[in-house]
Amino acid sequence: MREVGVKLNLVTCNTVIGGLCGARRVEEANAVLEEMKEQGLAPDGYTCSILFDGYSRLRDSDALVGFFEETMENGIQIGGYACSVLLNGLCKDGKVSVAEGFLKQLMEKKYLVPTAVIYNTIIDGYCRIWDRSSALETVKLMEINGVKASCIMYNSIISGFCKVNNTAEAEAVVREMEFERGVAPNVEIYYTLIDGHAQIFQEMREKGAERHLSPML
Repeated sequence: MREVGVKLNLVTCNTVIGGLCGARRVEEANAVLEEMKEQGLAPDGYTCSILFDGYSRLRDSDALVGFFEETMENGIQIGGYACSVLLNGLCKDGKVSVAEGFLKQLMEKKYLVPTAVIYNTIIDGYCRIWDRSSALETVKLMEINGVKASCIMYNSIISGFCKVNNTAEAEAVVREMEFERGVAPNVEIYYTLIDGHAQIFQEMREKGAERHLSPML
């Protein structure tokens, strides 16, 4: 960058890194990061969030984990937004237990105050891999840490199962929230279930499987 007369500062570097990561040129973005360090410019939480997102776009969980660990070793306080990007990237790649472990680590270091949105990322990740028990365990952990579960949170779990056509598990969550947790389902939850069944019905129609449908559908 200096060779073309660009004066390095944090804003300029973050802009360049963001452009490179957006174009999936993460290796070049890392080169800019190293040049920053050589010039005595410390990356901030936003810099890290850009690179977290870049690795997530490539579905490169190993590099994402490695960069996170490097960030922790360097004592960079990455903040809530960067944490969300990190956790979301890992969950999308199926590394949900790793993401949850990092969440605990971030909480222990007091880099992050967990919110419903953060927990929802983990819960949605477990739903994507059909792990209802872990999703519900995360709800319990969330409540222990002072974040109250609501119909919106449960609807996220139910929606997660419906998205992968697992309506049986979605219905099991409705029964658990109502009869074990004392949270009454609202209209949105029933709409989510209806949409889930409708999606399965549509896919079966497209495959010419109407004759095998239950009369209940």
